[in-house]
Amino acid sequence: MGKAARSSPPHALSPIAKSKVEALVQLNSSGLAGCRDFLLLKKLLEVQASSLEDLSGCSEKALSLGQIPYLPEQGNLILQLDTLAVAFQRGYFTINETMPPAGSNNHEHHSRFMTVESVWPVKNISSEAALGQAIACIEDCVKFTVRDLLEEHHPELFRLGSDLAYLTRMLRRPFVKITFEEAIKLLDRNTNNHESTSTPITSSEMRQLLSYFCWLPVFVIYGNSKFYHPSVKFTHRGMAFAAELLLPRVGVAARGTVLEGSFAVARSKKNSCQTLVQDTNNTHSDSVSPEAYFEHLGTNLPGERAAISLSFEQIMAFIFGVPLL
Repeated sequence: MGKAARSSPPHALSPIAKSKVEALVQLNSSGLAGCRDFLLLKKLLEVQASSLEDLSGCSEKALSLGQIPYLPEQGNLILQLDTLAVAFQRGYFTINETMPPAGSNNHEHHSRFMTVESVWPVKNISSEAALGQAIACIEDCVKFTVRDLLEEHHPELFRLGSDLAYLTRMLRRPFVKITFEEAIKLLDRNTNNHESTSTPITSSEMRQLLSYFCWLPVFVIYGNSKFYHPSVKFTHRGMAFAAELLLPRVGVAARGTVLEGSFAVARSKKNSCQTLVQDTNNTHSDSVSPEAYFEHLGTNLPGERAAISLSFEQIMAFIFGVPLL
């Protein structure tokens, strides 16, 4: 038997390969910095994941004195950020290296991937307007990152084969926004069949929607069970106040939700929502019950909160034109 093939050492890479690797490293670093800069411009306070871990392990004495809010254990970033947002009535975000859920069959990410999570309180506006804030924040963050890279790293993007003309046109167009019901109609699903109207949109259907809208990014609003989270606010028809962003060639790259301000409402929705759960490989699904969730936050909250979750790798793959869908 022949010897196993070995990869070339770094110094043996061709000049073209070295140039592309260098461009990739530089663009990823600048792209992540762009996401952070945008959220800081939105007056959101960054919290390091390590700080969340430290706070979650604080002593009972400090907690009893009311010096800090109680944070749940590591592994539920949205709940940790939500706790801070409720306690201090301001917005927070964190950029965190995340492992896929145990037993996940989702191949969209590497073994580790970067997520950008943020939660902020919303006051004196409707739930629809709060979701609009989350959607606008996601769209603006993606465009801010793309615009920054086009302005500062045009040669590197060209070197990696990014479609610069497409990215430039995309910046001038608003992202498409459609409801889940509208998406079902466009996909020609049987709307009289309950299963067809409650099943999450598949990868092939995502490609159909993106193609229909000439490959512009598309928000699907008021998603179904894949957004189940103990504190997500639901409409009277059992649909989540939530949205997901579909990017060409990539699929789902970000999610936005409105978090419920009423424990009684969240608890009443628990059973009906759990019967719809289809997708266990997403960042907003977990096993925390509404009772346990609101035990951390309190049952009488000052109001709703908006939350967003972005996959940094998915966004960069979209910019590079790497097909993942």
